[in-house]
Amino acid sequence: MGGEILDVVVGAPFWVAVLRIATPLVLGTLGVLLCERAGVLNLGIEGIMVAGAFAGWLAVYQGSGLWTGVGVAAVAGAGLGLLHAFLTVPLGLSQHVSGLGVTMFGTSLAYYAYRVTFPNVSAPPTIQPFAPMDWLPVPVLNTQTPLTLFALVVVPVIAYVLNRTPAGLAVRMVGENPGAAEGQGDGGRGDERGEHPRIRPHGHPRRKQGFPSDLVGAHEDHASEARRDEVLDLVEPVGERL
Repeated sequence: MGGEILDVVVGAPFWVAVLRIATPLVLGTLGVLLCERAGVLNLGIEGIMVAGAFAGWLAVYQGSGLWTGVGVAAVAGAGLGLLHAFLTVPLGLSQHVSGLGVTMFGTSLAYYAYRVTFPNVSAPPTIQPFAPMDWLPVPVLNTQTPLTLFALVVVPVIAYVLNRTPAGLAVRMVGENPGAAEGQGDGGRGDERGEHPRIRPHGHPRRKQGFPSDLVGAHEDHASEARRDEVLDLVEPVGERL
């Protein structure tokens, strides 16, 4: 039994399936990562993904190109993201409730649009997907589509942008310390709780993460408190002498 499982795990078809299934999850996770690092809790990611997938699929089914469908899906997802931003920033609604509402709205809208567009179908219609990248001299990747390669390439790119560029520093500063962002002039005028006016996270941004992010946030909070205590130990004696 163990040998059969090992044969499956080390076989190329297993990793081909893993990469194919993981591609939308990687792209969705990267979007959530950017939101979380900016201090935004986006519980509407599922509805955004469903609505975007259906919009892109429908565009291709109606005769558009595959890359045009990808663009339509991106625009549809961005539209729901703007809806979430409108609910949480100008209206000041809870990010939890707004995110769940966006999820239900996006999934329901996609289902309704599908039923309206195809009222009498016994089997879901299909489209011609992207062709495998046969030109790529990598055994497993050459069976994947360009979107899988894009997802794998964009991971280190986003990591570099977040950790090695001023824009990434600004995103992380807004999420981790909105008061510092306001002091640097990146946030304009915050409220009495020091929240960033562009995101207004209804409490400290890292308090509103999912379970895995809560573990990371707890570690970051502990490290931040330790660094603050170290700074106070250095500054207080100087203040007393002055």
